[in-house]
Amino acid sequence: MEALIKNIQSAQVSYQILGDDSQILQIILGQNCQIICQTDSILTMSSEIKMDKYRQIKNKNNGIFSRFWNYLTELCELSQNAYYKLSNPTNQILHLELQKRLGKVLVLNGQLFSNLIVKKRSLLAISSFDDIDLKCLEFDIKTIKNNGNYISKQQWLQIKNPDLYFFVQSNRAILEKELGEDEKIIIKQICLIAFSYTCKFSYVQKDKSGYFGNLPSDQIIQISGPGIVFVSNDQISHRFPHYNHNTIYPNLNDID
Repeated sequence: MEALIKNIQSAQVSYQILGDDSQILQIILGQNCQIICQTDSILTMSSEIKMDKYRQIKNKNNGIFSRFWNYLTELCELSQNAYYKLSNPTNQILHLELQKRLGKVLVLNGQLFSNLIVKKRSLLAISSFDDIDLKCLEFDIKTIKNNGNYISKQQWLQIKNPDLYFFVQSNRAILEKELGEDEKIIIKQICLIAFSYTCKFSYVQKDKSGYFGNLPSDQIIQISGPGIVFVSNDQISHRFPHYNHNTIYPNLNDID
């Protein structure tokens, strides 16, 4: 725990331990932004931390968040039962604060993780592979209108970029980057940003090739739900907070 706190302090964030058993660590990144890490045994986890590995990870972004991804990735990998929630009394303020700190982000739905729903956002991801320097990845994704129809968790959603494919399923996240006709790098362990909003989808038809058909460019997203959850690809199907299905927040495409 002492080592974890020391490195968190060096990342220019403040912290406090919640609870007598020290199993909940609250890390405050600013007035509108805090993260709560809850695990079954954070003290046990701290003894297994290997900080040198994560110091090697490079990231294009500077500032508090870019340094902090190391610790998020670490905690995700060390505990099957950890989850990370950015919380704020006003989710709209929190989202604007995240936009200011992180720049453009790719928003994922934590519960229905197969559904990628954001247009022209970036995914900030850190790979657990020491030999791969994973940067912010740009995607151009059609937005999908909220009218109550969910895409099945069993379906694949493939988002095509000139040289990138990003696949998401309920328990699996694989990034596949094409390097040439026969050479590909597959990154199997990614720490993803997952917004714990509830997002509903308009009707989308899957064609014979396995891709989803074209979507109208003027469709918008309506979003509800408290907070943000950080998950790794082995934690997608569980440990998410309760969703508020009644509150609708502004379209994310209006936030630049």
